[in-house]
Amino acid sequence: MALFRSNRRGRRIALKDVSTAFPQSQGCDGFVKCVSFKHPVTGEWLYCEQSGPVHGEASAPVRWENAIAPFFEELGFERGENDPSVFYHPDRDSLVLLYVDDCLADGEEEDVRWFFDHLTSEHDCKDTEWLSKDEPLDYSGMALLRFCHKIVPCTKSYFCCHFW
Repeated sequence: MALFRSNRRGRRIALKDVSTAFPQSQGCDGFVKCVSFKHPVTGEWLYCEQSGPVHGEASAPVRWENAIAPFFEELGFERGENDPSVFYHPDRDSLVLLYVDDCLADGEEEDVRWFFDHLTSEHDCKDTEWLSKDEPLDYSGMALLRFCHKIVPCTKSYFCCHFW
């Protein structure tokens, strides 16, 4: 609801996706997994050590959260009590919504750029996408559209793809 305030006074919304977030999260402190598999062409058994989480592994999401949330808090963001995926920076009046590896930021353009600069200094990220009247943003299957000075969510593609 915070994104849909009526008076945006020059605020901007942008999206930054952390590339391959899970491997960038906390490793398996003092714990090494041994993985073995048979090479599909040669038939040779290969053995590897896995030093961190990978996509599809049960512990990967919580390891990512344990890495990214403290980083946001070190920057001065306060984590939501009712929704721990919402982070608010009281001094900058900036809001960040975190959905796995997608960071949706709302604030003055300077503050959004400040946050994304810090994020990219710590994590490998894709390019920033800015919401404009001509370019909607796709945030976890929901299109965010800008009409005049209002932000409108559109879930048509989400519902069509999941329920029909």
